[in-house]
Amino acid sequence: MQQKKLLIIYLTMKVLILAENLEVNRTSSGITSCNQIYAYSKLFPTLDVLTPTPLNLFKQVVSVNYTVVNSKIGSSFIDRVPKSNAMMNYLFGITRANRQSIKIWQSSVQKILQSSDYDLVVTLGSGASFIPAYAMQEIKKVNDIKHLMFIHDPYPLNQYPPPYQKKNSLPYQSVANRFGKVINSADITSFPSLRLKEWMSQYYPSIINKSIIQPHIGLTQEELKPILPINETVNLPKFNNGIDIVHTGTLLGPRNPLYLIEALKLFFEEEPEAKFVMHLHIIGKMTKDWKDNSIADSNIHVYDKRFSYLDSLKIQQNADILLLLEAVSDVSPFMPGKLADYFIAKKPILALTPRASETTRLLGENYPLLAENGNIEEILNALRLIFSAFQTNQLSKYIPESVKLKYVRPEQWLKELLSVL
Repeated sequence: MQQKKLLIIYLTMKVLILAENLEVNRTSSGITSCNQIYAYSKLFPTLDVLTPTPLNLFKQVVSVNYTVVNSKIGSSFIDRVPKSNAMMNYLFGITRANRQSIKIWQSSVQKILQSSDYDLVVTLGSGASFIPAYAMQEIKKVNDIKHLMFIHDPYPLNQYPPPYQKKNSLPYQSVANRFGKVINSADITSFPSLRLKEWMSQYYPSIINKSIIQPHIGLTQEELKPILPINETVNLPKFNNGIDIVHTGTLLGPRNPLYLIEALKLFFEEEPEAKFVMHLHIIGKMTKDWKDNSIADSNIHVYDKRFSYLDSLKIQQNADILLLLEAVSDVSPFMPGKLADYFIAKKPILALTPRASETTRLLGENYPLLAENGNIEEILNALRLIFSAFQTNQLSKYIPESVKLKYVRPEQWLKELLSVL
């Protein structure tokens, strides 16, 4: 009876989401935010979204009301001063452009709050930006309203783990000080990763007693129809009738594939017949770190092209092994968004990740195809397991167990949310 009463309360709640980016085919934050809006819409009948993303760049959930805020900021003479951003960060903990964007968001949200009462405001940032959360800090000074702040990545850059971490300069320290005030003002902090929560809590202890874990959501292609824009059909990469190891998504500089490539070469020397069936496919845009790098050869195929999110999911479904590639590091607090998609695809995952990572936590330390990126011998062992399983038609035994799939489904995600409302 108590649960039924609580559910009735939730169904009458009004929720406002401030989403910084909803472009699913351009950014990972667009995918994350659209998936979260879809999940929120399953629970809350009254769901409004404020976003700067033009409505023609994403598909709207039918039951959700969207409003566009124009948060673009024109350039100023100060922006042309060398190191002006560093100077503004040092003085104010934020750049001039971001300061103006916060004011625009603040004004837009306050207008909405004047005409409607909300039980919860959710902020979804993008990249190295948390502008809506900054705006909510100001709004909460005059409005008594509950704020859930989704922290998708470490911030600022001096608080990233190596090799992403920047020097702990005075401007970054000033940014961190201001960001800490934003975190302190939020009623609930949400993270896609338990390890990210633990990582950030060393800098912001107030997180510990008010946080939840909302992992990146895994949705089927059928479930994604209401939120994915219709794209023209393109020619997808052709795979072989063998072992196609596939990586989808942007190949960032720190995501180093060279250790895997070296392990493949050693494996082909060890098992020459494997060269006829085992292929590595690196699919997606490449940063400048890799564009001029001659990675491709007869068994390594590079597709330096951005595919739509839906096409990426189709490509994953055609693969034999899905490759998850993280930086060579001692620790990784990130939950790669593609890991949720990989669980949905129900394919074996070759995970090159630090031992102390969210990927390792989710797959389990004893998952056979887990290897540290940078450790060629571990990668070589994983390739041996893959080839041996292929020979006996047993690749399916390396598909992660169903409990991993349940973890990224909307039902589990909503259960975690309800635990703190």
